Amino acid sequence: MFEAALTYLDRLPEPFLFLEERRVALKAGEERAVTNHFPKVVFVLESRISHRFDQEKPRPLKAGQILLNMGETEHFYSTPQAQLPGYFHVLRLTFSPRSLKAARQTEPENQLSSTLSLLPSYGVFTPHGSSILAYLMFEMQIELKQQRLDSRLRVAALSQLVLLELVRSLENKLKTQTPLHQDPQHLSCRDIQTILETQLDQPLTLGGIAQRLNRSEEHLARIYRKQTGSSIMDELRRLRMERAKYLLLCSKLSISAIAQQCGFQTLAHFSRAFHSHCGRSPVKFRLKPLDPKFPGSLKP
Repeated sequence: MFEAALTYLDRLPEPFLFLEERRVALKAGEERAVTNHFPKVVFVLESRISHRFDQEKPRPLKAGQILLNMGETEHFYSTPQAQLPGYFHVLRLTFSPRSLKAARQTEPENQLSSTLSLLPSYGVFTPHGSSILAYLMFEMQIELKQQRLDSRLRVAALSQLVLLELVRSLENKLKTQTPLHQDPQHLSCRDIQTILETQLDQPLTLGGIAQRLNRSEEHLARIYRKQTGSSIMDELRRLRMERAKYLLLCSKLSISAIAQQCGFQTLAHFSRAFHSHCGRSPVKFRLKPLDPKFPGSLKP
């Protein structure tokens, strides 16, 4: 028998309707068809179940995945093994159909509504294990288990951060798949910026970026400085430091793991670069990020 237990439901302001935590159980060998009537994003917290849209082949739904269902689509849940029952534990962020319609007509009521138009109608998105999106999903799971007085408020905020980071990830993916201009006159700093933002964990060099864009290093550097007033490598260092500060404050990753995620080959190199930028070591920044004496630190 298909059983669904609603743990809680919070109403949210536009463009959302509500956020709900739900646990669902299936008997062994059971398949359940569900017709989606409201656009929603489903954050999978735990799962031992398979899922498919319409005539697609069933695929295991895994913890950490994000299920997009923005239209009136029929989809199916089933047990992955006929002899075993199935279950899943999810958070469902449901949108106002009016907001979604306005977003798709390019008439969003606010900036958050405008992000909805960038989401696919349906699909399952799997965050990269070392991405910011994966960390935010992990933080949501931790908050739900804490059951503190402010946990529901924090979960609601995290769910919206996950949504925005998901949109950003999908947008960057589309940009990297789009052929870059071959005419030097049409090369923009956006082409360069896309590479910097999406490959911070790689050992990027000016030569490597120039080769990918089929340009000379001198031409690339001149175009970027003319359009931004900064050098490419200065921007790369800034982006890496911003990611490092975020991960130090918002994740439980070790300093070594953060160094790797920010494109540093050694912990010593990362520590020196971070100290030069923020005026303190990564360890001290994690303990006390506020220091007005240094421009790279967070401001109170």
